[in-house]
Amino acid sequence: MKTKAVRIYGKEDLRLEEFELPAIRENEILARVVCDSICMSSYKANQQGAEHKRIPDDVHIRPTIIGHEFSGEIIEVGSKWKEEFHAGMKFSIQPAINYPDGPVGILSAPGYSYQYIGGDATHIIIPNEVMEQDCLLPYNGPGFYPAALAEPLSCVIGAMHANYHTNPGSYIHQMEIVDGGDLALLAGVGPMGLAAINYVIHREDRKPGFMVVTDIDQERLDRAATLYSPEYAATPTPTSRPHTADPTTTLHPTVTADRSETSERTTQPTPEPLDTPDEPTAGTPVAGEVPPYLLQALLADMAERLGLPVDQITVVHSQVVEWSDGSLGCPQPGMMYLQVLTPGFRVVLAAQDLLYDYHTDTKSQFILCNPDGVIADPLPLLPIRPGNKAPKCKFPPCK
Repeated sequence: MKTKAVRIYGKEDLRLEEFELPAIRENEILARVVCDSICMSSYKANQQGAEHKRIPDDVHIRPTIIGHEFSGEIIEVGSKWKEEFHAGMKFSIQPAINYPDGPVGILSAPGYSYQYIGGDATHIIIPNEVMEQDCLLPYNGPGFYPAALAEPLSCVIGAMHANYHTNPGSYIHQMEIVDGGDLALLAGVGPMGLAAINYVIHREDRKPGFMVVTDIDQERLDRAATLYSPEYAATPTPTSRPHTADPTTTLHPTVTADRSETSERTTQPTPEPLDTPDEPTAGTPVAGEVPPYLLQALLADMAERLGLPVDQITVVHSQVVEWSDGSLGCPQPGMMYLQVLTPGFRVVLAAQDLLYDYHTDTKSQFILCNPDGVIADPLPLLPIRPGNKAPKCKFPPCK
């Protein structure tokens, strides 16, 4: 049978060719490829050629077929495997077969090391070692592309299970994440990162109480926020979830996973904006109240700046915010800040017909972002008691 395939001959030497496959032996299987997904590892193999750890040294003489994330349908089964597989059966492949006697030893893998099997082909011959290592996976689901994702998803799952933690006073590695603990995914909103978020949210055996996802691309973070909002992550029945979250939900630097009931940190739905349609740019607002001692400190600062008695200052709006870093949403030129999510508050005070925008942490740090009283890019705000006067100040310099 003829096949058409992309074969690698060396560094940056990929060729689309049509050639004849040999007849299968009694321990092999003939199959057609229906779906093959692209992996950066294939790009790496193309760039490195025979220097790649899974590519044979003689690839320039015996080219191999590229593509290792694939699925298809079995056409013919050798006698050795007739009781386990049959023509018409759909399949996926686990390419990391860990077979020590392959073309490049233990690192041998379909899609890198073999002449007649790889995803970038119309028809392939599945060698005996794939079945011997239980790496030919029957698939009974709809379509073919979900089966092609078996390999990348196995990488995600394997990475999650490879996490470990230590207990205070001990260097012993406890495998897996802490159930109900904290988890960070770095550069986590590419294809594999999204798969990792999805896996964490849907795990039933162990979940973090809080998950933070970072990336260097805000557009990709915004897209991740529409796919996996805090509300979506908190839904108790994953099977009933819609495929996409409410498009009005925003999640800028963070994605939060399902939280345990005992966790002190909770995330509420994003509030509706009050006559301020702009989306948040510096932090993610959620419902909450500012502690009285912190509010009084802000009033005292405002009173001292303006030389006014506190009873002439009005609390207009207040909200809980998770700032993207230690700048509290007001980075100053020439300053460096701790790059960690910082919970805090945003409080807007009104005085002399101007609005003053204070950003704080949850303790005692605060900054007035607009000393001139002009708010350039308002966030959606939550009313406390619009129009009411602030509580009496308990800190000097009260007047």
